[in-house]
Amino acid sequence: MRVLIPAEEATAEQPAADVEVRLARESDDADIRALLRATPVEGRVVLTYEREPDYFLGCSTIGPRVQTLVARQRATGDLVALACRAVRPLWVNGVIQEVGYLGHLRVSPRYRGRSLVQRGFRLLGTLDRDSSLPGYLTTIVEGNSEAFGVLVRRPRPGMPCYRERARVCTLVIPTRAGGPARPGALGH
Repeated sequence: MRVLIPAEEATAEQPAADVEVRLARESDDADIRALLRATPVEGRVVLTYEREPDYFLGCSTIGPRVQTLVARQRATGDLVALACRAVRPLWVNGVIQEVGYLGHLRVSPRYRGRSLVQRGFRLLGTLDRDSSLPGYLTTIVEGNSEAFGVLVRRPRPGMPCYRERARVCTLVIPTRAGGPARPGALGH
């Protein structure tokens, strides 16, 4: 996993008229959970980050203050994208500080390649305008070339500038006896 910190923000392009980006409401819960199930995170291991039975209840695991953005197609009402901003206390250089976390970025495959990610970051920047946070962290699963490309390699105008700071190793505790589900699944 890569730990990335967005730096400065530039100006973003005008939003597409067919999708509304706004803060999530409780009534968005079922659609958010469906989008999380439908958009696994690619990499050497394909992961889904699910929040059953309640997305908003699960938000407490990433921080005491969480804001979730959703993007809905205006004509159909379909939920097509999701992102999350959390603020939580962390140790930074030996001192506890409030630090931001940006995550849960999911875009329905048929809506990728549009300006939704830019628009989401622009709204997140507006929400952050009055904060005194020193920065934000984002993690990208190793091998998720699409997310790395959108956020780091080929960011569009208006996107934050990400800088790689560290790699995070996450351990897995097997829940069943035996080896990987398929030979070579874990790179052995």
